[in-house]
Amino acid sequence: MTAPLAHETWFVPDPESFPLDWGFAGETETLALLLGAVVIALVVRLVASRFAGVDVLALGRLVPWMPFAMRIHLAVSLLGLLSLGYYLSPAMDLHADVAGVLLAAVMAVVAVGMVTGRHARAESDPDGPTLQRAAWLLRVAVGVALIIVAFREKLASPDMAIAFLTQEPQFNIAQGVGLNISDLEFARRAGGVEVLFGLLLISGALPQAVVILAGIPFNATLYFLGNVELVGHLPIYGTMLVLLVMGSDPRLRPRVSTLWPWRPASGRREVAGARE
Repeated sequence: MTAPLAHETWFVPDPESFPLDWGFAGETETLALLLGAVVIALVVRLVASRFAGVDVLALGRLVPWMPFAMRIHLAVSLLGLLSLGYYLSPAMDLHADVAGVLLAAVMAVVAVGMVTGRHARAESDPDGPTLQRAAWLLRVAVGVALIIVAFREKLASPDMAIAFLTQEPQFNIAQGVGLNISDLEFARRAGGVEVLFGLLLISGALPQAVVILAGIPFNATLYFLGNVELVGHLPIYGTMLVLLVMGSDPRLRPRVSTLWPWRPASGRREVAGARE
C-alpha cells in the first residue's frame, strides 16, 4: 500500500514527455478494477448507514480549531515549497528571474496571511450547515484530486508509472514480497486503489476509517521521498485531520458524511457545543 499515493509527476524527470494513453484505462482489467472500486464504495456507504463510526469526544472538541489548523497546513506547505524552489507544487520549478521572484513573493504573502488570519472571518463557532458544506467541499476536492492523479499518473499514463517504478523499484511492493506482478500491472492496481480512496472520500462514509486507511500510504511514502512529499501533501493532511475530528463527534458525523449539503434542512442548530 506504499506506492499508490506518491505523485510521479513530482519525481519523474520531464513528466510532460509522457502522453496520455486512454487505451490502457479502457482495457478490461482496468475497467474491472474501476467497477470494483465503485462497488466497494457503495458497500461502505451502505455499511455506514448501520454503523457510522466511533465516538471520540476528545477529538470532537477540537472542531473549533479546525479553520486554524487548515490555514497552518496550507501556510507551511506554501513556505516549504518556496524554500525548495517550487511554485504551488513540486511539479513546478521557480526560476531565478523576475517572474519567479514575483511568484515567490505572492506565495510568501499568502502564507503569512494564512498564518496571521488577516482578513479571515472571525473564527467563532460556525453553524451546522456551514460546517457541513465546508466538509463536503474538502471531501470532494481531495477525492476528485486523487481520482485525477490516478488517471494522469497511472491509468491513463502507464509509461509514466513504469518510469517511476523503474526509478524507485522499492515502490512495487508486490515484487518485494515475492509476487510476480509486473510494474505495469502494479501501476494498474495502484491506480485502482487511488480511485477507491477518492470515491470513499467523496461519499463521506465512515470518515474515521477512511482517513486512517488512506493515511497509511500517505505517511509511508515520506520515508522514501522525504520533504518534497511532506510539503506537497500537507494540504491533504489538513483535510484528513478535519474529517477525522468532525467524524469523531456523534453530533457532527452526519454533517461530514452527507452526500449533498445544500438540501433544505429543518431545525438547524448551532454546533457551539462541539467546544464543550
